[in-house]
Amino acid sequence: MRGARSPLAVLAVLAVLTIAALARAAAAGAGEPAPLAPRHTEFLATAGVLLDEAERDAFLSLARDHRRDAFVARFWEVRDPFPDTARNEARERFEERLAAARARFDDLSDPGARALLLDGDGEAPGASGPLPRPRGDWLPAFLERGTELPPGAELLPATLELAYPGPRGGLVEVAARVELPPSAATPAAGAGSPAYALLLDGEVLSGAGLLEEFRYRFEPPAGEPAPERLAVTFTRHLRPGRYTWIVRLQDLYGHRFFREEREIEVPRLAPAAAAPSPGGPVAAAGDGAEEAGLVLLAPRDRLLSGKVRIEARVRGSGVAAVAFSLDGREVMTKGRPPYSVELDLGSGLRPRRVRAVARGASGDELAADEAVLNGGPHRFAVRLREPRAGGTYRGTVRVEAEVEVPDGEELDRVELYLDERRLATLYQPPFVHALALPETGELTFVRAVARLANGLADEDVAVINAPAQLDSIDVDLVELFVTVTDRLGRPVDDLAAGDFTVVEEGRPQRIVRFERLRDLPFHAALLLDTSGSMREVLPEVERAAYAFLSEVITPHDRAAVIPFADEPRVAARFTGSLEVLAGALGGLAADGETKLWDALGFALHYTSGLGGKRALVVLTDGLDSGSRRRFDDLLAYARGSGVALYFVGLGLPAKPPDVRWRLEELARETGGRLFLAARARELGPAYGQLREELSSQYLLAFQARIEGDRSRFRPVAVEVSRPGATVRAPAGYAPRP
Repeated sequence: MRGARSPLAVLAVLAVLTIAALARAAAAGAGEPAPLAPRHTEFLATAGVLLDEAERDAFLSLARDHRRDAFVARFWEVRDPFPDTARNEARERFEERLAAARARFDDLSDPGARALLLDGDGEAPGASGPLPRPRGDWLPAFLERGTELPPGAELLPATLELAYPGPRGGLVEVAARVELPPSAATPAAGAGSPAYALLLDGEVLSGAGLLEEFRYRFEPPAGEPAPERLAVTFTRHLRPGRYTWIVRLQDLYGHRFFREEREIEVPRLAPAAAAPSPGGPVAAAGDGAEEAGLVLLAPRDRLLSGKVRIEARVRGSGVAAVAFSLDGREVMTKGRPPYSVELDLGSGLRPRRVRAVARGASGDELAADEAVLNGGPHRFAVRLREPRAGGTYRGTVRVEAEVEVPDGEELDRVELYLDERRLATLYQPPFVHALALPETGELTFVRAVARLANGLADEDVAVINAPAQLDSIDVDLVELFVTVTDRLGRPVDDLAAGDFTVVEEGRPQRIVRFERLRDLPFHAALLLDTSGSMREVLPEVERAAYAFLSEVITPHDRAAVIPFADEPRVAARFTGSLEVLAGALGGLAADGETKLWDALGFALHYTSGLGGKRALVVLTDGLDSGSRRRFDDLLAYARGSGVALYFVGLGLPAKPPDVRWRLEELARETGGRLFLAARARELGPAYGQLREELSSQYLLAFQARIEGDRSRFRPVAVEVSRPGATVRAPAGYAPRP
């Protein structure tokens, strides 16, 4: 029927109207928008040609310059075709077109100038064709993050208190507390333990510019007895000086708001002023010596064994000595600089934790830092610095988490739990919060869960208020990625958590997390043999590898390309861009020997430390020749890495007989598999089987109590109740160092 709109078109119109309404609401809550600054007028006059109706409406509705600046920055960020790199190619191409349009036309509103800006041409600088569209639906999230009140907002009777407990490495800790009567907030309705849901957005302005913005979500319990006051606390770190501090607290269930904007003066504090009073943080002022700090300099970009020198850089005053420990055992104390130590890691390959503690003259701890050796160059991990595992706490406990984020990835949030109950969500550092403890003082698990924007998660657990006989127990979340096949070797993909049994050293474990891999992102590294014997088949290898990647990698997944012969090298770092991966595969050249074990050690180190599902896919056609690494050391390292090894053997020789056996053992111990291809044209089917397996796996996770030596490998057996089904799973796990 002529004139009828498709469902997608109707949805698009509704989305535009909704965003426009949000923009008008933001403007109404902020008052009359201030006149545009020259830089914002210039943005509209040039990049305005790229704005759609909703984006233009939103930009014009923003009331303050710092929000307009944030809009411009985000506008270009979401159009960057390769966000993993330092350049923004979309913005560069537009600026080249803009220069050409200004040289060719008197007025940018000329239709020819507009066409050049939008699509380029064959003569002007900048590639022809439209610029990349924004990634995702970014505008609603941007508008929602402001601190203005919506029109007609009903207000919460809350108060804001700020205090300055002490210095933190050249900055000052700003402790904020928002209080309101419990009767003013609305708890969740329905079954289960009731809880409030409070969302706090904040901005810190330096002059008229936005210095930082922050967001927290609090979910305090709403059971009986109700507290006299409902309080949420959070911490920021600022340099001494004057700022504008803005916070907006929203009761998500009651749809009421609190907002306050005030000018603050962050004082300079002496280290002696850092102790809070028993009733909470206190303000202090004064000048003094710089607080002591320590940074541990440890090599993380390569696999280490033997003797390694580690250095600690110390700043500030009052440091009398630095103590070094390896895997929890103190090995040396240095009483004067340079604060360095030579550690003997032995010949084995495994992650090792190094810690350095700066102590004062009386032996008190002033600062500390630690690092994981052999943990991978782009490690993803969360660690609880506080509370101390095995400690005793009453009333409240200060929780401080530290997160390592891999290059090119974005941290989405850190969630804090007491036992199984989530109480706070922090969206940016510092990840510091005070949690209220049960009055009973019973054993409690404090958990920090870090989540990346691509869906990967990692957690750390501290057991506090434990009985004396349990005070040395640690808890790790162990993730096992398993494959189940039927009698014909086909993947079985319709199982539930109750179909699996996990046994660790004779002890059945409760599965606390169960998911299908199709719902989870993963990292896959392709380790490709490019020795001289691969010269004739290399074009077919490139085509098969690219076909595999193009069918496996989704926008949330990452892949890397690592060719090897005499030495391995990273041709493409972990990325979701097929264009980058294709470029790496197209640049391969065959030459040299097959140092397989050395290359495997390098690739395992490169892939480990990321968390989640990780697969190392290895294509090789022959024996190892001349590696420095021993197979036995490599096998032990692979078993504890958490990386599944998949081998595609291209024309593997029948002799010596241990060639195939060694590859099969590496695959079996890590939950992977060996695929065989007699000729290059069989690589496509082999990669096809691998693709099918990677897309039909299960995640089984359990909480493991780690007692005794953390370096010991823990065997695990996984069984499935389905008759005729076979499970392929890792042989066990190594506790995190």
